[in-house]
Amino acid sequence: MAKFLSSCFQIFDHKPNFGISVAFANCRADFVDHASLLLFEVFRNNFRLYFSYICLMTKNEIISHINLSFSNLNVIKVILFGSYAKGTQSADSDIDLLVVTNDDFVFESFAEKMKVKTQIANALNPLRKYVDIDLIVHTKPMFDKFIELDSGFKREILSSGSVIYEANN
Repeated sequence: MAKFLSSCFQIFDHKPNFGISVAFANCRADFVDHASLLLFEVFRNNFRLYFSYICLMTKNEIISHINLSFSNLNVIKVILFGSYAKGTQSADSDIDLLVVTNDDFVFESFAEKMKVKTQIANALNPLRKYVDIDLIVHTKPMFDKFIELDSGFKREILSSGSVIYEANN
């Protein structure tokens, strides 16, 4: 626990707005356990607040990251949907993306789909440092079939989603 608390102080020493008192580090021995638990709770709450603050990205920041991430990949379209597309995101929101690749086939196996999805997810790693991403990957024929289907999910994406990336073909 002492090693963990030490790392807590190191993290928050560089974040002056958290108001964590180092006085807990100098507690008497008989209060160390209680103080450690209290400090852990302060750290946990403030850590969450700090990341909530930096993770509440704007739609334009997401678009910038996407343009950088996908410019050299086989991606032809990215649709942002969910709370970020609607402008109702909160600190707990993830980014919902539907990515369409320029492939002319339907995945024949789960392994094949995961290979493509992993490549796209890896390109999003710089963005994933700040916020969770829910990623759906379709090839062109899969996306065409998705558009043909009459599903509530499709209607939601088409009505409130926005295309934030299109490759220049």
